[in-house]
Amino acid sequence: MADNLLQVLEAQLVESAKRLEGLTRNLPPPVFPPIPQPKKSGLGKILLPLVVGGGLLAALYFNAKDGQKSFDRRQEMRQEIERIEGGNTQNKEIESLLLDFGESKKSIEIDNLNYLGCILENKYDNSNHLRMGAGESYSFTLQFLFPPPSSTKLEVNHLSSSSQGKPGITPVTLYVNQNKVRKWKQLESGYTTSIIPIGSYLRPGKNTVSFKYDSEGGTTYYWQKYVRIKSR
Repeated sequence: MADNLLQVLEAQLVESAKRLEGLTRNLPPPVFPPIPQPKKSGLGKILLPLVVGGGLLAALYFNAKDGQKSFDRRQEMRQEIERIEGGNTQNKEIESLLLDFGESKKSIEIDNLNYLGCILENKYDNSNHLRMGAGESYSFTLQFLFPPPSSTKLEVNHLSSSSQGKPGITPVTLYVNQNKVRKWKQLESGYTTSIIPIGSYLRPGKNTVSFKYDSEGGTTYYWQKYVRIKSR
């Protein structure tokens, strides 16, 4: 009897489920209410376009300003090139380019200092001096954006060591861009200053200046205290 009762209940549950399914099948789809949006105030409606527009204007302004700077710089470079190519460049004065061995000072335009055999020695006045012997040399480079003035000169403070109370023989040659400019065979035993015109040997860009002691014919050391390049 209990089994019969359970079967009746199961049949009723199945029938109820079928009826419920039929009812829900005919129901309309659910409708959800719209999500509320924050209301814009009157001030916000005015400020938002102004902020966006102002940002765009600022971006346009700075882009235009940077573009003008770039254009101006290109114009300056073009004018410099045209002046150089046309030979109308105003030669800039060279105030003073210094290579001082005693004070260990070097102008920034002087570069690639290269010693071949010669050394710096503390002598005479408790400061460094460049000492050069037979077959030795040294060189450095000068960089110019514009053609150097034709009045450019090289000033060198130098001496020859004495030998038996007399000035020694020191055959040293000055070269500028591989051009032989000046040769000394004998100097005073005390420091003396020589000024040599070198403007005609210089050019825009890199220039090489070198001092070379002959491999033969010298009897004593050759010394330098400083070298200066100037156009006045």
